[in-house]
Amino acid sequence: MFDGVVDVVGGNTTSMYSTYLPIVQNRLALASPLQMTGGFSLFGITGSVDITILVTQDLAAGNRKVRLAVVEDGAHDGQVNLARLSLPEESFTLLQAGESVVVHRDFQIDAGWNLDNLGVIAWVQDDGSKEVLQSCAAVADYVGTIVVDAEPDGLDAGWTLTGPEGYYLQGTNDRVLQVFAEGDYSIVWDAVTGWGPPQPGQQTLTLQQDSTITFTTHYSGAPFTALPLADTGHTVGEAYGVCLHDVDADQDLDIYVSAAGEPNVWYRNDGAGQWTPVTTGPLADAGQDRAAVFADYDGDGLDDVYIVRYGEVNLLLHNDGNGAWHDAAYGESADTGNGVAAAWADYDANGLLDLYVVNYGGESPLLQSYGDFGGGNWFFLQVAGAPTASGPAAAAVWADDDGDGDLDLYLVNDAAANQLYRNDLPYGFNPATGASVLEDPGLGSAAAWGDYDNDGDLDIFLANDGGQDHLFVNQGGSYSLVLGDAVNDPGHGRGCAWGDYDNDGDLDLYLVRHQEYDRLLRNDGGGQFTAIPLGIPETGGAGNACAWGDVDGDGDLDVCVAAQGGETVLLLNNLNASRHWLRVNLVGTTTNTGAVGARVWVTAAGVRQVREVRCGGTAGQSMREPWFGLDQASTVDTLRVRWPDGQEQVVTYVPVDWRITMVQGGSTGAGDAPAALSLATPYPNPFNPQVQFRYTLPRAGNVEVAVYDGAGRRVRSLWRGHLPAGEHRLTWQGDDDNGRPQSSGTYLVVVRAGGERRATRVTLVR
Repeated sequence: MFDGVVDVVGGNTTSMYSTYLPIVQNRLALASPLQMTGGFSLFGITGSVDITILVTQDLAAGNRKVRLAVVEDGAHDGQVNLARLSLPEESFTLLQAGESVVVHRDFQIDAGWNLDNLGVIAWVQDDGSKEVLQSCAAVADYVGTIVVDAEPDGLDAGWTLTGPEGYYLQGTNDRVLQVFAEGDYSIVWDAVTGWGPPQPGQQTLTLQQDSTITFTTHYSGAPFTALPLADTGHTVGEAYGVCLHDVDADQDLDIYVSAAGEPNVWYRNDGAGQWTPVTTGPLADAGQDRAAVFADYDGDGLDDVYIVRYGEVNLLLHNDGNGAWHDAAYGESADTGNGVAAAWADYDANGLLDLYVVNYGGESPLLQSYGDFGGGNWFFLQVAGAPTASGPAAAAVWADDDGDGDLDLYLVNDAAANQLYRNDLPYGFNPATGASVLEDPGLGSAAAWGDYDNDGDLDIFLANDGGQDHLFVNQGGSYSLVLGDAVNDPGHGRGCAWGDYDNDGDLDLYLVRHQEYDRLLRNDGGGQFTAIPLGIPETGGAGNACAWGDVDGDGDLDVCVAAQGGETVLLLNNLNASRHWLRVNLVGTTTNTGAVGARVWVTAAGVRQVREVRCGGTAGQSMREPWFGLDQASTVDTLRVRWPDGQEQVVTYVPVDWRITMVQGGSTGAGDAPAALSLATPYPNPFNPQVQFRYTLPRAGNVEVAVYDGAGRRVRSLWRGHLPAGEHRLTWQGDDDNGRPQSSGTYLVVVRAGGERRATRVTLVR
């Protein structure tokens, strides 16, 4: 201590701050007989320090030493300062006021230390009394400042910086560096996975005395373009849940955001990139909402919505048509627990949608539907002996885990073992986890089923809110853990959802993280995943949930992320690079008109994929219609559907790049056919790098779609062949038939079918 040795150090399990504070304050009030100043420099791993010590009061003789140490501020995860290196000490023998000495030391540092936080301290200490007469922190003798700036932020962009006097530093992302030497500094930027090369890739700049130089690079080829929903004129402050669903049944996906303590918001999709926030009416509930899940529970052909509230009575809003909704919660569907999610499923295969309500603490009930109890009151009754959570429940996701035709349930718990319950109709549920890895007892927050390896059975991804996430691969009813840095993220995962974002035929995963940048896990095939940085600031906030869906109708999956205390953001997919796709709209003929629980298989170009129609389970509800990326397949060989009641239906030779509608036991098409050939307005227009055309055929027949330049020359043949009636879509990448990019200008797109012709103009901007 400054006052010498004190006998209160150690032996205390609480903070020593209150003991040390008066001693330190007393010493600071005393005048020191010494004055100390110093400066230090670092060149590469070589440093030097000079400490000047001036005697200001006469001293009695004593056994005094000058001691020095190299220290790092904020070491040990930012918690403490750390003495990295003790430098050679020397005796201090000056006694007369006015005498002075300069103490010089050279030293070597470890390149692994944080250079930005290094410093040197010196002190003069009496070895007899242990009293410290004076101390000082040497001032860094910086020449100037270097700013490192990678755009956009959040890419974990790596770089190597070199300069005079052997300067060498590797880092990531943005930094502000203080350096000790003038001269030329050079930076080389690393590639970022999933992005185009940095521009520029390397730079050299000259730093002069007392100046600043800035290295800036830009990465292009972002997987998504951000549309913060605040740009619509309305911001949701405490967003917990998000649904991508066609709320108004106008054939495009809307966004519905659940908020806590403020109105929920329905962002209505008005087409052509226009969104209108609807903040009034029953859908704008202002309770402690955590999630919402849309489904037609009463079989009238209109999708209703169950709103989950925390500590308040839940709502079952019945869609009365024409924009009218009323609360039809009756009996046990008006659950009052700490609701965080809900999931619809016809678990008993009787044609009526049942409901599992996820409560964080307390009982999470399975509510069996008994139909209309009279007067439009739909009766739900809790199932005795149904699956229950072993701790605070966070999610409940249905899937046909064992392929036997009925729906099983995986329950995710917070700080308690998760549980898989297999549905053994008509005998009830049986726990199937046992000692399985599925019992992970971490801080579970969400889970998602998906056949990521295309082997025909469903695997499951588990997000943990602090601690490693996990991917469990289904090996015929038993599960094993998939290892890899990408799928074992140790951050604060809050939401997850599978979706083939690049249409290459295998499932990718979006992972929402709370107060950390979200991650897109790209499925590279063969069980390997790569984490793709997003480069979008809004995805680095307090995210809670996500949902996939093709909101702009351009043939690829977009994703919406709900954030708490931040901006809810729509991420528009930029990567539909001439890969094909199929979207399957199922219409059930039982009360379950949305075919919730149906399983769909698609076989194309030798690859067989499987999806299921799901409805809720976490705070995010993705587009209900199964989506299949088809890569370069030009047709779907087989489309097979197993309806929730077990009935099967098969269609062969299905065209690609369209939304097919299948009615249970009946017709297959793309919706009501128009009376004449129609060609919708291209989007976007002007365009770069691609534009999409939507056209609708009144009847099946031969179709030709081609692009012509301003001189009337055919540039690109987009389609020639037979197609069924209904809506179809094509994308043009601005190239000719040989793949050569075309120049900026206006082009004519012509569709010919059945003796009819439609044309539209598009403008390419390079």
